This record gives sequence, C-alpha cells and structure tokens, in this order.
Amino acid sequence: MPLPWPLPLPWAGSSAVAPWLILAACLVGVVALLHRRLPLEMLILALVIAAVPAGLLTPSEALAGFGNPAVITVVAMFVVSAALVRTGALAPVERWLGRFDDASLAVQILLLGLVVGPLSAVISNTAVVAMFIPVVERWCRRLAISPSRLLMPLSFLTVLAGVGTVLGTSTNLVASSLSLQLGYGSFALLQFTPMALVTYAAGLVVLALVAPRVLPSHPCLPRAG
Repeated sequence: MPLPWPLPLPWAGSSAVAPWLILAACLVGVVALLHRRLPLEMLILALVIAAVPAGLLTPSEALAGFGNPAVITVVAMFVVSAALVRTGALAPVERWLGRFDDASLAVQILLLGLVVGPLSAVISNTAVVAMFIPVVERWCRRLAISPSRLLMPLSFLTVLAGVGTVLGTSTNLVASSLSLQLGYGSFALLQFTPMALVTYAAGLVVLALVAPRVLPSHPCLPRAG
C-alpha cells in the first residue's frame, strides 16, 4: 500500500510552524558540527533527507540541487583544479615564489595575492585553496615559518578574488541560478568585476600590512634542505 504524500503531519501546510522546524534543523546542524560526530557532507545529506518526511521538502525539491547548474559547475572547477595539480602546472609558480624567499612576509603576501587572485576569479576559490595548500606549506617549510602565517592570507585572498566573476565562488553561481529561476535573468560573467577589483586591491594591501603583525606564529616546520 503506497504511503500518502504529503504525509499527514500535524504541522503540514502550516506556515507558522515550518520556520521553527527549519531553525531547529539548523541548530541541530550547528551542534553536530561543533561535536564533529559526522563529516560535513554526511550531516547536510542527513538534514535534507530528514526534511522530506518532516514535510519541509518534497522529494523533487530535495533532489533538485544535484541537477542544479551551479553544483555541476563547482564540481567541474574541482576537476580542473585537480588536473592542474596532477600535471605539475603549478611548478613554475612555486619556483617563481621561491625566488622571493628572502623577502619580508608583507611582500610574500602581496606576491601570493598576485598569483591566486586571477585564478580565484575563474576557478572556484575553494578549489584554488585546495591547490595551493601544499604549495604554501612547502614554501613555509623552506622559510622555516609557521604555515598559518601564509595559509590564513591565502584563504582570505581567494575569498576576496572569488567574487570578481560569477565562476569564482559557488555563492555567485547559486545567486545567478536563483535570479534566473525568478525571472530576472542570470548574472553576466564580469558583472561584479569593477567593484571586485577595488575591494581586492584594498584587501590585499590591508592583509600585507596587518597580517604579519596579528597572525600567530606557531611552531615552525623544519627548514627544507
């Protein structure tokens, strides 16, 4: 005997109860993240699955995200970034950065920004961080400094540069997709670029000046031979 759908729940169709259920689900998710009992992807899937029998999502709505163009684009960006790493395409960049081993940390942050900024604008900024973590860690090992001194600026710089184009961050892709669904049209590829150039330049200068003074210096990695 097929189950009735939607399920005859007490709050079914109630616009007053649904927001509280969603808020409760978000709180459960935050608590679970803090306790690290489940990997992030498993936790999100569990919340989505639980939302279906709870009447907050229909099965089609729960599965719609897997076919969203934004999700597919982000996955494709990770494939491109993995190809760059496996083919050794970052080796010339790493050698170029190595020429400035004797420079100050502020200069090294500026140079890192010149490298990751353009990449973060055309590839997902999360993928760029994943690509450059081993590069930056090897650089820190050569410099015998704490990785946090450059990894934190790397993260901030990719976030700042990622908003430069629609492709740079999954947030822009999702917003563009929602705008298209609502009938306002999708965003142009370079729609945010002029403003993003100003914010990135300002953020890069602020990071170069402030980060060396405020970032903690944890125990250094052994200097590479």
